[in-house]
Amino acid sequence: KTIAITMDDGYADIYTYAFPIIKKYNVVVNLAVITGFLENKDYLSWNQLKEMTDSGLVKPIDHTWSHPNLKKSTSEKIEYEIITGKQQLEEKLGLTIKSFIYPYGNVDKRAMDFLQKNNFTSAFSTAPGNWQCNSFILELHRLRVGNLSLATYGL
Repeated sequence: KTIAITMDDGYADIYTYAFPIIKKYNVVVNLAVITGFLENKDYLSWNQLKEMTDSGLVKPIDHTWSHPNLKKSTSEKIEYEIITGKQQLEEKLGLTIKSFIYPYGNVDKRAMDFLQKNNFTSAFSTAPGNWQCNSFILELHRLRVGNLSLATYGL
């Protein structure tokens, strides 16, 4: 059976703590990157992200530019957030980005439609579950591991 390991947001401790383990065990992980947060305190630098992606073990995923709650955003904001994150990752890393992770796991129909129209091949929610199928490829389930509930964020 295949699993996908995803890590959200692009915190600096991913480079410090997770990346050495990823390399040691030669594990491929998917990293949801908030591009507008990079180079800020407690977040990855573009150089760190580039080093990790160049290893072939870390696959960046678009996680928007500023991590808004898409359900509370205008359609224009949703489109800007998705495209800006995608373009920045592609330009800085020289990769094609086809996957998306919804901020806070909040799936939004407008975002799903936009992703589909812009040739994204998959998107992840935080809906619990480990069963996946093509009928919901733009709202894939994940098993959440973390120390705070989504209610902490007012969601």
